[in-house]
Amino acid sequence: MNSFGLRTGVHEKKKPCYNCLTLYVVIITKPNSADEVSDLNEPILKVEELRTYFDLTEGTVKAVDDVSFSLSENEVIGIVGETGSGKSVTAKSLVGLIAKPGRLAGGRVFFKTPEFPERQKDGFLDLAQLQGDEYTKIRGKHISIIFQDPMTSLDPLYTVADQMTETIMFHQKVNEKEALDIAVEMLDKVGFSNPRERVHQYPFELSGGQRQRVVIAIAISCNPEILIADEPTTALDVTVQAQILELMKDLQAEYRFDYAQARPNRFAGQLEAAPLVVVLDPDVAEIFTTPESVNTALRALISAMPQ
Repeated sequence: MNSFGLRTGVHEKKKPCYNCLTLYVVIITKPNSADEVSDLNEPILKVEELRTYFDLTEGTVKAVDDVSFSLSENEVIGIVGETGSGKSVTAKSLVGLIAKPGRLAGGRVFFKTPEFPERQKDGFLDLAQLQGDEYTKIRGKHISIIFQDPMTSLDPLYTVADQMTETIMFHQKVNEKEALDIAVEMLDKVGFSNPRERVHQYPFELSGGQRQRVVIAIAISCNPEILIADEPTTALDVTVQAQILELMKDLQAEYRFDYAQARPNRFAGQLEAAPLVVVLDPDVAEIFTTPESVNTALRALISAMPQ
């Protein structure tokens, strides 16, 4: 195991398949003010020996098995791997979105948060010990996630305003009018024209790219400390993908997020500043932490592309 607790030597065990390679889960942290953080190298998220299993009739599927990593303020980590290697399950495990027959079979997810002070140890809360609705105090307010498919991320029976204001009112304790103003402001930030009118539309009245902008607006509306981007451009065409990626870069500058973009045809230069975890099966992974090693890993993945 390396310093992140992830097994190394992946290239000797299995070669990457470019055709099956899906990218990316990106986990982003945002720095607080200097008054709130004394040491920017101090982790705010520590994942230790995470295990997520699915109990099926045919047997138990170990989707995530013994994964460990940590995140500090103003840091980003990218997770890449083949389809089925456990990237999305890892992301969902952090925010309590594993439904039956799935379960957290072991491990710890320590998060530095003011919530549940009576259950903390050394200033960290173990998210793996939360049950049911307890996650709602963390999810959306402190840790947000942008899902893969904007078509299914929004409820077609409710307007954009309904879905945005519900989250804002729950976490920020504002009234409906104030929440609507925040929603309109967020839609404006993610590039909607006439946001005051568009906020009252239904998801089926929007294009795929517009729906994804709404999902991003919801994710950042409560100013979370950690933002998880689970392949946020997978379901979009190439042109819209580029627009969404440019939007993420703009939001990075405004909200001081570190952002990493990882697509097969845009590897070089995009993840050079970020730790990169390459996952080839649920319990075999290798992590690259320096710009040189990340660049080497990305070029190796590019070279796997069939000629």
